[in-house]
Amino acid sequence: MQEQGIAPERIEWLQRVGVPADEIVKAARELGVDSIVIGTRGNAFRQRIRRLLMGSTSRRVLRLSPCPVTLVILPHKPRATSLVAWYKAAVTRSLYEHPGPLQVFKAYDVAQLFAPSKSTIGIKEVEAASLALEQLANEGLLCCHKIKGELRYLND
Repeated sequence: MQEQGIAPERIEWLQRVGVPADEIVKAARELGVDSIVIGTRGNAFRQRIRRLLMGSTSRRVLRLSPCPVTLVILPHKPRATSLVAWYKAAVTRSLYEHPGPLQVFKAYDVAQLFAPSKSTIGIKEVEAASLALEQLANEGLLCCHKIKGELRYLND
């Protein structure tokens, strides 16, 4: 939060034990907060079924809160089955975030650098990174060069 410009004296750490939604609402009342911001898993069919069976902390906070509640939906992350799309998006993002300097991409390096969180790098990840680089070259975003028997992709 400090990295986002919130002063350290405005940050308070609370740790509670109990039902999460009830404890959040109780803390909001005790502290007299103006609003609550809480994450939610979205409203996809799978999430609606999960909420029906297990309930939802964010929906309970929404019902019980003494103040306005903002629900924040996390951005969609591609599943492991779409690793190629994951690596393609990551490399594309890197190209647009760093447009000036020459960038050289190798499949293994891309697999390591842009791996989805909690992923171990194996053959599947390297192959997905390789396919992503190949697709980006076919789309004209990268140039492919074979140097000393190894494929390298450049943004030149």
